[in-house]
Amino acid sequence: MGETTPKTYNAEDDQHLNHIAEICQEDASGLITAHDSYGNSWKKRGGAGVYLTMIRKFDRMDLTAEKFKYDIFEAVRADPRAEGILDDIRDARRYLVLIEAELRNLGLAEGKSHRDNTVSEDCGCGRGEECLGNRTACRDKKRQELIDAPQDAPHGEGCKCASCRIEATIAANNEECSDHNADCICHICVAKRSRKRGPANDHVAGCMCGPCVASRVGD
Repeated sequence: MGETTPKTYNAEDDQHLNHIAEICQEDASGLITAHDSYGNSWKKRGGAGVYLTMIRKFDRMDLTAEKFKYDIFEAVRADPRAEGILDDIRDARRYLVLIEAELRNLGLAEGKSHRDNTVSEDCGCGRGEECLGNRTACRDKKRQELIDAPQDAPHGEGCKCASCRIEATIAANNEECSDHNADCICHICVAKRSRKRGPANDHVAGCMCGPCVASRVGD
């Protein structure tokens, strides 16, 4: 079988995805070359040594990024040399790949088991037939719906703001979420954290419609 041609992303905000396969291939090649030179010295001091070496790479990035108010893009723009912060980014990424490769080798992790790669009929987001089968995809779609919600839409039946979706879901299912954590985005869990809204057409402090939430970000 021939190699599958990677999908090309043309939308401006998606064009970074065109570089992912190449980066992964460069990492694989670089890690093999490094192994030929240094062997398994990276794990000679056990898990604690591996962790301390890995975290030092992030400490170095932190020192540089702090000078640019932690804007990683500005930090690289100011010093695009291969031996600058870009080298720390690449080293940290490859080191994490080495760690997971060893975890798989030890039987402590499985391939294709990342939560973002797991597709099921219902990921537990509470969207019912609208569920995309992937928690991350459902979360991103929900966020976009909140952002796109019209500012002047009345609360109530048919309203897509967070609070109205919460109330509709609770009313329809008459249930409480019992096994999700504090970061769960199902409507029941969100309801427990933010069950409030302004009256119809009254977008006030505490209103949970998309535009109102967006307007408070960074406050």
